[in-house]
Amino acid sequence: MKNLTGTRQILAAVFLATTAGIFSYPAWIFSEALLDFLDPPRRIANLGLLLLLFVPVLLLGAAILHKLANAGRDFFATLPIASMVVMLGMLILHQSAITARWHHTPEGKREEEVRRGAAAHEQLTQPGALAKLQPPLDQYQVAVLASLIIDPRLDPALLHRILVTFPKQVDCAIVKNSSASPEDLTTIWNEHICLDYDFAANRHTPLAIVQSIFESPRTDAPGWQLLSARGMTAARLAKESCDPNFLYFLFNAKGDLATDTKAGLLMRIEMTQNPCTPKLVWAQMQSPPELKQASQQRGQLPAYDRQTWEAQNWHPSR
Repeated sequence: MKNLTGTRQILAAVFLATTAGIFSYPAWIFSEALLDFLDPPRRIANLGLLLLLFVPVLLLGAAILHKLANAGRDFFATLPIASMVVMLGMLILHQSAITARWHHTPEGKREEEVRRGAAAHEQLTQPGALAKLQPPLDQYQVAVLASLIIDPRLDPALLHRILVTFPKQVDCAIVKNSSASPEDLTTIWNEHICLDYDFAANRHTPLAIVQSIFESPRTDAPGWQLLSARGMTAARLAKESCDPNFLYFLFNAKGDLATDTKAGLLMRIEMTQNPCTPKLVWAQMQSPPELKQASQQRGQLPAYDRQTWEAQNWHPSR
């Protein structure tokens, strides 16, 4: 055969490198598949294994071609470059396949969630980011937003903007913010079911909602949350309600709101702060000692208006 010269030598080198890649690539994949049975999911292609398979095939092919065609110096100068290009192509192709497979493993999914969560957190914690935020939001941005808007230092106007811009996405997180306005809390109560506990714990929750939670809880929750919500709503109603019949009922409540319970005692102490507390209830505030002390320290509050006066002088119907 005639000597390979010029362009033919370059093409021969490319052909030889590609042929070596065609033979070694399936063997490389097969070898890595066998290793996967013993090792955890990999994230990086095994370059050492590729060299172990690719280089001998390439050298064998080069020796055969040199023997048959008497390849010249240009052929051997071009062969390393062609080999590197082919090997790089195989590596990129295989690495993309490994990366795609990794993302479907539990480890890969967790890593992706952490990465995207961190990116969302960095985006939303930039100065003024919440005020400029626009839909749509992905699940990671929603999760980060929900964690950020429970900060009581946020302005109620900003909370309102988030509520109307992203309806029913972070409503229950807004309920946990003590800066939320009563109007927004009422809107959420009417349109979305969130935990009664969170409504009960918010000092801006309208009294009508507090009364509704006390009388008929509407969400399932762990027992401690139900008891806590009942205790918080009872204390709030004892301090702010001006319904003398209901206040009398609270004062004489039993069970979880009995006088000898922590929630029951706190509720009755709060009642000493309420100007609508009936006089006959004041007369019964003699035990336990903590309640008697609270009633003596406060003293009976004056009647500021007719409703308060009527509540103070109320008597049970006979």
